[in-house]
Amino acid sequence: MKKCVLILGMILGFNANADDEITIIAQTNPNDASTKCGDNCTWTLYSNGKLEISGSGDMYEWYDQGWNTPWKGYAENITNVVIEGATKDENGNVLNKGITSIGSVAFANLNSMKSIEVPDSVKFISSLAFYAATALESIHIPQSVESMNWGTFELTSSLKDIVLPDSLTYIPDYCFLDNTSLEALIIPESITQVNDHAFDNTSATIYCTSASLCVDKGADESQIQTYTKDKITGIYESDGLYFLSSDDMIRAGKTTDATEKYEISCGDLDSCKAQGLKNKGLCSDLTGDCKTIVDSDNAARMIIVGSKTYQSLEALLKGKYDVRRIYTVDEANAVAGEKNRVSIKYR
Repeated sequence: MKKCVLILGMILGFNANADDEITIIAQTNPNDASTKCGDNCTWTLYSNGKLEISGSGDMYEWYDQGWNTPWKGYAENITNVVIEGATKDENGNVLNKGITSIGSVAFANLNSMKSIEVPDSVKFISSLAFYAATALESIHIPQSVESMNWGTFELTSSLKDIVLPDSLTYIPDYCFLDNTSLEALIIPESITQVNDHAFDNTSATIYCTSASLCVDKGADESQIQTYTKDKITGIYESDGLYFLSSDDMIRAGKTTDATEKYEISCGDLDSCKAQGLKNKGLCSDLTGDCKTIVDSDNAARMIIVGSKTYQSLEALLKGKYDVRRIYTVDEANAVAGEKNRVSIKYR
């Protein structure tokens, strides 16, 4: 029988009457190895609903162990999960490699879990890791994740959208089975294999570089929106629109006006000094009509990036977005203005 330590606020010196008191509800018992969540992994559950996974190395697998995770009895208390990542000293030396895998059924049936922080130390997500975590609406999977096992997000029925990292090469069986609330899913170009039933009973718009890759895996052609990604700039193109990130593509896909009303216009393409994107509506002539999206009636000119609009290219470049290519000095000065001249540094 598994044990856990219950530590009261009084023992920790907290004020028991304070409204903002955060106490420990349960945690790994250092005297009972069966309460650990990995050979070098421990856990702590706080009264504010945070489940903290600490330590290093792989988490245990619980699928063949009766799904008996050490926090199973506290499912309704857990609202968010924080997994410890790698830590380094000031010289960049690794002090702790962090948690490297998420075990099978680790967070299954956590019906109150709304968020989870997956650090970039995690390389593998095991089977049914988030099975029926029905309150989870979004998750960021870092580029460190190299593979996932079957049924990873099965019945994660509140998940709205997800961008898979391009560190993955395949999508496992039943990965998004019965994800009835999923609205958008981006499959990176690194994915070369989608296994059986990956999208069964999933109604999402699936952005994929190859429609044939995703059809017959539970998705039909009406769900698939193909896209390309430019090798030089990293800019995405889907349905005649250009996006600087996959997140922007998802946001625009949720705004029907943006995808139906606007189309690319680049004026006279022959007058543009194209660098990598010639004849794709994105050119290097900053003074022309390039990089401008106009509505179908040509009534207004603006730059559309996802759900954001910019009145000029200069406004776009001054924002958080980066066109992600090298400009000439003259081009840069045209944007920077008289007071911010650009010079070249050699190295």
